[in-house]
Formats: sequence, structure tokens, C-alpha cells
Amino acid sequence: MENGDSLYALIAKLDAENKRLHRKIAKCYDLKVKEIAKLPELPELPEAKPKALKDLSCKELQKRLSDLGEPVSGLKADLIKRIRKHEELKEALFKED
Repeated sequence: MENGDSLYALIAKLDAENKRLHRKIAKCYDLKVKEIAKLPELPELPEAKPKALKDLSCKELQKRLSDLGEPVSGLKADLIKRIRKHEELKEALFKED
């Protein structure tokens, strides 16, 4: 009966994943999970929108700065200013071309 048990385990896993996706879609479209079941077709999840700099953690800001080759120390406000300054310089550089 081992195959039957593994089949039930797989069904339970898929059911849990289905519920998780329904909750994610409900949250994304501001619906209740029960309303999703009534939809004729499930909507696609939109692509993740980039977060505003103020919404990023210090570690995320430091990672961005590191990728840009900028210093990564300082307060969160300093990190944000450094990223914005880099973006402004980059924009100005490409505007001239």
C-alpha cells in the first residue's frame, strides 16, 4: 500500500500548493479566496513591481550599492541618497549621447 500512501501525500502537497496560490491571487487582486473559486478562469499573477528604495531593507540597499561599486556603509538615508545620486549621474551620462 506504499504507492497509495505516496499518492495521497502527493495529492495533499498539490492541494496545499493550490491553496497557497489562491491566497496569493486573492491578495494580489484584493479578492476573498472564496471568490476565486467562482471565477471562470484564474487570472495571471502580475509581475512583481520593483520596490521603492525606502521600502528596501538596509541589506538590499547595500547589495545594490555593492553591485554599483559604491561604498555600502552608513545610515539607510545615506544609502538611498548614494543610489539616487548614482542613478542621476547615469541618467545624465546617457542623456548627453
